[in-house]
Amino acid sequence: MEQDSKINMLDHSAAKVKLLQEYMAAYLGILSNTDWIREVFLYDVFCGPGLYENGGEGSPIIFLKEIKKAWETVAQPRNKPTKFRCLFNDKDEERVEKLKSKVEELQLNLNTIGSIRYRNKDYKAVIKDVQDEIATFRNERGFVFIDPYGYSEVNLADLKQLTSTGKAEVLLFLPTHHMYRFKDNGTPECLIDFMTDLKIIDKIKNVSGLEFIEVVMNGFQKALGDGVYVDSFVIKRDLNQFFCLFFFTSNMLGYLKMLEAKWKIDLEDGRGWAGVPALNLFSQSQSSPNTEKLKMFLIDFLKSGPKTNGQLFEFIIRKRFLPKHGKEILQSLECIEVTSETGQKVPRGAFYLTQKDFKDSPNKIIISYK
Repeated sequence: MEQDSKINMLDHSAAKVKLLQEYMAAYLGILSNTDWIREVFLYDVFCGPGLYENGGEGSPIIFLKEIKKAWETVAQPRNKPTKFRCLFNDKDEERVEKLKSKVEELQLNLNTIGSIRYRNKDYKAVIKDVQDEIATFRNERGFVFIDPYGYSEVNLADLKQLTSTGKAEVLLFLPTHHMYRFKDNGTPECLIDFMTDLKIIDKIKNVSGLEFIEVVMNGFQKALGDGVYVDSFVIKRDLNQFFCLFFFTSNMLGYLKMLEAKWKIDLEDGRGWAGVPALNLFSQSQSSPNTEKLKMFLIDFLKSGPKTNGQLFEFIIRKRFLPKHGKEILQSLECIEVTSETGQKVPRGAFYLTQKDFKDSPNKIIISYK
């Protein structure tokens, strides 16, 4: 099965690519519309051949197609000279040659709107190059996709370096079912090192597969600090077999767009994907958001004292819900009072839970629990 996943796109890989595509559509659209950003760099450090034998499109093809869309629908109509730079790396030279041929065949070369660099380097070498390049950014932004063939190549230091500049987002795919299986017995040394860096070795005893992912995510968050937003997207393949995408950014808007991409795929929980044989992959059912957990969180938060709209906005997204979910809950609560900065009562209809209000007027209203 594992070998087949390198040849054919399986359902869990399709779920991974779907999230990547949803996020890139939003990410590239925003950056193409931002005046001060001159160049956008996309790094795929385990790129593979680009196309699976069963026709499934890999991450490099997704990147290039979304770049074309962003150029045609945003940058070009605005006459904005955004340039797009891709780096596709795989230590397997044959995979890179196949990717080159596929890019030519599909006419996805960036030509006048950017450039593509191909590399055949080991992960440790290419990630150092990526880190060094991102460190020089001024009017550029970067996105790094790390989809390793295992987990031994990845370490916390790389993620810290990539996120430290505030100029790049990182999406990391981990085979967490392998990590979970080996966490107690016969644990490889590289996995011990990984869990030691995250300081989670004492927290993973007797936990389930999903709990293990939560522990790993919290370990990332604590290690990287509150200045970095950490999120996850869980992909279930079989019973207690979970893959996971971890997302890292110091940019609130980038984090919001990832939340939106997740909730677009998982309409109920915004948490992940599980295969349902009777339905098409990512079929849009009539499911509604499960916000009861957020309601309990919000009530407890408000009971601890009055909160500004800015505080509520950040609280809601830190709980990995969308601002609209928070607004719906607040509108349903009879036990709250809304006042202005000066203490005057204001209508309950608007709660100013937007990224713009968080930035420009985070103290516009105060919400108290009565």
